[in-house]
Amino acid sequence: MRPNPLNQRLKAAPAPSLAIPEAQWPFLVKWIAQRRQPGEIGVGDTVHRLFSQFGGNTLSEAYERLAGRPCGCKDRQAWLNQRYPYGGINDVLKDG
Repeated sequence: MRPNPLNQRLKAAPAPSLAIPEAQWPFLVKWIAQRRQPGEIGVGDTVHRLFSQFGGNTLSEAYERLAGRPCGCKDRQAWLNQRYPYGGINDVLKDG
C-alpha cells in the first residue's frame, strides 16, 4: 500500500498558533505575566501557581465533588499558555 501524499502533508502541517503578540495582551494578563517564575512557559502556569497558593486546588476538588465533573483547570492552563506564551523557545530553555 502506497502512502497518500495528502495525508503526509496534513500530518506535517503545524497547528495554527493561538498566540497573541505581547503588545496586544490585556492589562490583567500583563500584570499576571509580571509575576512569572523561572520554568513557567506561559500565563497559564503563572495563574496555576498563584491560585494554588491561595487554595485553588481545594476549590477545584470541591467543584469536582459537587458538580461530579472536572473543573477544566488543566485545559484552561494549557489554553492560556498557548494564547499568552512567555517569549520564544530560547527563553523557555533558559528558564528550564
